[in-house]
Amino acid sequence: MTHSSTPSPQPQSHFTRARICSRATEEGRITLREMRFITTTQNGGRQERT
Repeated sequence: MTHSSTPSPQPQSHFTRARICSRATEEGRITLREMRFITTTQNGGRQERT
């Protein structure tokens, strides 16, 4: 029996419609989506750069 830990992507998921990479940090999260660099803080602040 084989098992895949990677779920099948759903067509409506933003992961299948755009290139995206996101990583948690001590302060919140950093995300690279297409050509945008997004910083999100734990208190909900958000800064986006192109």
